[in-house]
Parts: sequence; structure tokens; C-alpha cells
Amino acid sequence: MGAVGKPGAPRRVWLTYCLSIVDQTASPGFRAYSFKANDPYRPDPLNALSPAGFSLYGGIYNYCKVLAAQITVKGTTGVAGFTSNMSISWGDMNYTPSVGTATTAGYTYPAFNVSNGTKQTPLVYSQLATVSTPIIKTLDILKSDDENEDCTTTAGGGPTSPTSLWYFNVLTQPMAAAQNQAILLVTLKQLCEFYDATAL
Repeated sequence: MGAVGKPGAPRRVWLTYCLSIVDQTASPGFRAYSFKANDPYRPDPLNALSPAGFSLYGGIYNYCKVLAAQITVKGTTGVAGFTSNMSISWGDMNYTPSVGTATTAGYTYPAFNVSNGTKQTPLVYSQLATVSTPIIKTLDILKSDDENEDCTTTAGGGPTSPTSLWYFNVLTQPMAAAQNQAILLVTLKQLCEFYDATAL
């Protein structure tokens, strides 16, 4: 984590949020995990945690915006002979992945790459696969740079999430109708600009 600029000036820093996931979703096993790419306060809807460094800078600055974000997922499966597909898509909050339709061999895979996404990558037991997105600018997704939609911090009177959000969706599905057995290590990086210093 690094910062540039004079005291009191806006600070741009990379914040990192990491977690591990054991996906054992029952047959057909498809699962989507969503992460709020431009929310440095609560990037994971399932966990009330902030990236390391958010509180530190949040005690000095009133506001924070995510200029760009990137997500990387390393995955494998927990059962020998079991294979699952993994991919990452991104876009606005209106995107909802679907499970696909049943076939004699199992299930058809959902549209992993609806508008923006990585290619499908197989996860195999005892082998570690890595899928990563490019660094994506928030402005390119939301088409807006309205400061009223930025995150507030503790110094700003209490932290809140931005009002406009865009998401990364980490997608996994077995290659046959079965319980999912994916093991994932997720790393979300956010290029944050903290601004409006309070005490410098």
C-alpha cells in the first residue's frame, strides 16, 4: 500500500481485500459470488469487513472513491476426479447469472461472459488455476464521476457505501450435475482516492 502527495492533498492508494471460499453448493452446483468493485467500505455483501487501510485513511479524509479495480481468483477442487468451471464477469448491479438448462449429460453452462468477462477455466483437484480481470476503471462502467456517489468515511461522519455500484461476479459450476467442490482464494484490489482532509 503506497500513497503520494503532500499532507492534506488527496491520496491515491491500492487497498486489498482477500478471502477464501469453499463452495459446496448442491446439484446442479452453479454459484455466483458478487463483490462490489467500487465499494471500499463493504466490498463483500456477505461480510461486514473493509479492506486493510480503509480505516486508517478514513480517519483523515471525509470521502473515498474507487478509481479502478481488479479481481484475481485462484481455485482448485476438493475432490479427486472432480472438475468445475470458473469465470469472472463484471458490470452493473442488474446482472444476475442463471443456472442454465438440464441436459442428459448434466447442465448447460450459464452465460459466463454476458457482456464483460474472462474465459471459462477448469478447476482440477490438486492443481491451482488462476483467473484475473484487467484493471477496470469505474468511470468506464458507471459512465459518471459524480462525487455525491462516493463512499464516506469515519471522518466524514460515519462510513457508507457509494450509491451507485458495479460488481465482479465470480462464477463456478461443476462440469456435470453434481455438488460443487470448488475451493477459491479471492483477491480484490481497489485503487482508491481519499480526499477532503479533516485535520491536516
